[in-house]
Amino acid sequence: INAVTVGGPGFVAVGTALKTTGCGGMPTCPHDAAVWTSPDGLNWSRVPHDPEVFGGEPWGTEEEAMGGLDGIRVMEDVTAGGPGLVAVGLRFDEKGFPGLHGAVWTSEDGTTWTVVPRDDLDFCHVPDANCGVWMRSVTTGGPGLVAVGSDGWGGAVWTSPDGFVWTRVPHDPEVFAGGASWESHVELGNVTNAGPLLIATGFDDGYASSALWTSRDGTTWSRAEVEDARYINGVTEGGPGFVAVGGYEDEPTGCHEGSSGECYAAVWTSTDGVDWTQVPHDTVLFGGGDDKQMMHAVTRVGSDLVAVGTKVWVSPDGITWTVAYDDPQIVGAEQNGMYDIAIGSNLVVATGPRAYPDDGTAVWVATPAQ
Repeated sequence: INAVTVGGPGFVAVGTALKTTGCGGMPTCPHDAAVWTSPDGLNWSRVPHDPEVFGGEPWGTEEEAMGGLDGIRVMEDVTAGGPGLVAVGLRFDEKGFPGLHGAVWTSEDGTTWTVVPRDDLDFCHVPDANCGVWMRSVTTGGPGLVAVGSDGWGGAVWTSPDGFVWTRVPHDPEVFAGGASWESHVELGNVTNAGPLLIATGFDDGYASSALWTSRDGTTWSRAEVEDARYINGVTEGGPGFVAVGGYEDEPTGCHEGSSGECYAAVWTSTDGVDWTQVPHDTVLFGGGDDKQMMHAVTRVGSDLVAVGTKVWVSPDGITWTVAYDDPQIVGAEQNGMYDIAIGSNLVVATGPRAYPDDGTAVWVATPAQ
């Protein structure tokens, strides 16, 4: 499960599931897109698989499929908008369409889905090219909906009035970088409607650092530099204006189990979305050294801010934080933690992956009072 939102019968989550036939069910099997729904956050049902919508069986031979990823489809994010719900993601090496292509799905109720035809998706800023598009996140805003991601040239943004017809924002190398050099590669991984601003987060300089992009209309964007930011994973309106969360390390080895770099959660705040200041590091709250921590998402619950990751943190102002939930056996660095959060009327739902060898996904629930 890559993302969860309020919608449909209550909550809707999207992600991937391994194909069950065609390549022996091995982990190297291509993936199909998948959707789950829940009326209460506790009981979940997978939407019945439709190969025309979520992906069919590998189009190569079984032997070819065992060694490759042909026929893959992935839903990366979902939001309430358009006809009801809109999800974005990717298609990879489908029959007749080799390479990486963005994908959009729509639904009125969370249970019946359609895939938007390729002709209604303006993917590339180079006409008739295979840009290697990956759509990573979607939110309401601008003319209706805004999605972000990347292609072979750098970061990319698309807008849509209704979820069905999408137009790519003209590529500006000064804003979205790109080019032949990997060091100049930019990828936008998340976009949030943060009140007066749309704020996108992602990687800059070939994954060497993080950056933020802001827009008031979804079509004109500017880059906001954040000093010493290694990972910025989520952002929301709140605190002094805006709050971003993520993590930091002292080596480019990744905040994962076995990493040699110090890895700790981090928070930044801004009054205008342009100038950002990191909240002073507190080892007890944010970890460091052998206590590896990471924040993956942040949102508002009532007047408070809630950040989720390897723990759950809360703050009244974006600057002063406390740990609200910390059970390393349930939510911890070795289990990857919570990656996304959705706020219902009486329930908070978080989702995230489970670490190997417990491959799969997890769902956590709490009431706002908890």
